[in-house]
Amino acid sequence: MSTLTQSDAVAAYAAAVRDHLAALDAETLDELTGGLEADLTDALLDQVAGPTALAGLDASALAARFGDPGTYAEELREAAGIELPPAGPRPRRTLGQVFADAGTELATDWRRLAAENRWVRAVAGFVASLRPVWWLLRAWVVFVILGAMVGSGPVPHSLGAWLFLIALVVASVQWGRGAFGQGRRVHALLLTGSTICAIAALPVFAASASHIAQGGNGGYHSGWDDGYRSGVASATNDGVRVGGVEATNLFVYGPDGLPIADARIVDQDGNPVVLTEPEMGRPWTQWDGEWTWGDVPLGATDPQVPLNTFPYSFYALDDFEPNDDGLLEPAPDTLVIEPAWPAASLFPLESATTGDPATDPEATPTDGAAEPTDPVDDATATPEAPTAEPSASGEEASPSGTP
Repeated sequence: MSTLTQSDAVAAYAAAVRDHLAALDAETLDELTGGLEADLTDALLDQVAGPTALAGLDASALAARFGDPGTYAEELREAAGIELPPAGPRPRRTLGQVFADAGTELATDWRRLAAENRWVRAVAGFVASLRPVWWLLRAWVVFVILGAMVGSGPVPHSLGAWLFLIALVVASVQWGRGAFGQGRRVHALLLTGSTICAIAALPVFAASASHIAQGGNGGYHSGWDDGYRSGVASATNDGVRVGGVEATNLFVYGPDGLPIADARIVDQDGNPVVLTEPEMGRPWTQWDGEWTWGDVPLGATDPQVPLNTFPYSFYALDDFEPNDDGLLEPAPDTLVIEPAWPAASLFPLESATTGDPATDPEATPTDGAAEPTDPVDDATATPEAPTAEPSASGEEASPSGTP
């Protein structure tokens, strides 16, 4: 019959049996009593009505079934044909034995408290029913802790990671069911690991929730890269931000609301305005082929294209190839990604309907603006009436243009 559960009384009885055999060396004791809890539990399940009844057994019930722990230990030793070593001074208790005895006393006190308080028994029963949930959670905590060492996230993202998590779940459940790890040394080691998992469960859960909420599904390195890029970008403080978000392109519209292509933009001091590349947060003028995120503007690879000319046209990053120095270069015949204007046109400004700045003789072109062209001699054009201007002698000219 397979072992389904293990009561605290069984663990206490097995500890008492081992205590009577403490004179044996550790290896012999482990061979003799390894799996003792599982054997006792299987024997009890043949007599009680299921795991629920087993959980309610106390030390007196086990003594009635198996006899005094000392007598049981002697019978176990004699059946195995093992002789006790010569009598001598009792060996000093190890630190592990001290903790084991403390745990046994704590379990005894808890059972006494549960026997005297009905609500404590109800809570204990509810907590006991959650053991399978803890077995699953324990496996996940181990997965997250080990995954953090290799840069993996709290959620598996590959077949190998899923298989590893499933293996941890199976091992955790099987140990919880008492299928293995009942030897004294192995049990103490696994119990220590389980205690560490219980202590780390809450911090691991909080860190994982924060990691997922911040979009760090790519794993530990993804979150580190995001923070690193953000820190470098804030330190350089270059580029253009709109609403706190770094702009990746700029589009210029004229006063008539129509798009202006190849507009060159400068700041108040005449310095060219250049956007930043997202990997290091530095101007595209300083990019020399290192790995980056997103597409690359033409001006970053072609010095003939000023990087303050907007809107940018781009090369797709997937079309770049590393050169002999390991730096990225656009492959031959790489297609250019033309900018997509946010709108075909905007509402014209009121000033655009009252005059044409391009025909104003006092207007001076700025860097990147088109020079005014000569008027086209169009015979079909309707001439405008000349405006009255004062003559050199101070007399006002007539509307017809004659003195």
